Amino acid sequence: MSNSSNPHLSLARSVGVCLVILTLFGGIVWCLRSCGRETRNATKDMIEAIKIAFVEVLQLTPQINVKNKIIVSQTVPISELAVVSKEFVFEHHYSDTWIHSQKTLDLKAHFRAKVGFDLNESFRVTIEGEPPKAYITLPQPKLLSCEMTSKLTVDESNGLWNKLSPKDRDAAEAKMRNEAGRQAETASLREEAEAEVEKKLRGLLGDKIGSIKFRSNTINLPPIKND
Repeated sequence: MSNSSNPHLSLARSVGVCLVILTLFGGIVWCLRSCGRETRNATKDMIEAIKIAFVEVLQLTPQINVKNKIIVSQTVPISELAVVSKEFVFEHHYSDTWIHSQKTLDLKAHFRAKVGFDLNESFRVTIEGEPPKAYITLPQPKLLSCEMTSKLTVDESNGLWNKLSPKDRDAAEAKMRNEAGRQAETASLREEAEAEVEKKLRGLLGDKIGSIKFRSNTINLPPIKND
């Protein structure tokens, strides 16, 4: 009897083929489960690292999204955070002439400008890819305060019949404070704040970061699903 017509031999071959297929299938399933487990663990570790880094750098926990779902909601213990500050001297000149009689007022003072973040705005981190990467979206820094830090220096001169009044002095000082604030709200200070935050986050998270973007305060982000 030939081997090809032996039913026992054919059955043994079929069983062998089935065992090989089952072994390969089991190996594939094990690999997929192992890869999925490793990805979940890597994502979990990244979420914890992001939370720690944001608390250290920005004193908040950001909203963290995975697969377009909110995994961690934003929590904010404080309302504002100053990142950079700048000291500068500002001068303001006021003069008024009435019927050839001139009164003048020169004001000078030191100011301190602080630029940082309104922590009530949205701070989002989206985790994507394999291996997972963090894509960070932050609000644009802005001027938080501009305070006078020295005594106001005043040099004034009255005209013969055109005299300075308390109202003139108050108005000049108010205008000086407003102009000092506008001078402090420069793009260079905002850029300095952005660079400082990005440097610290990259120093803590390293290659876990895919990108860091600072959005305009006028841009609305698309909604994220809660479930």
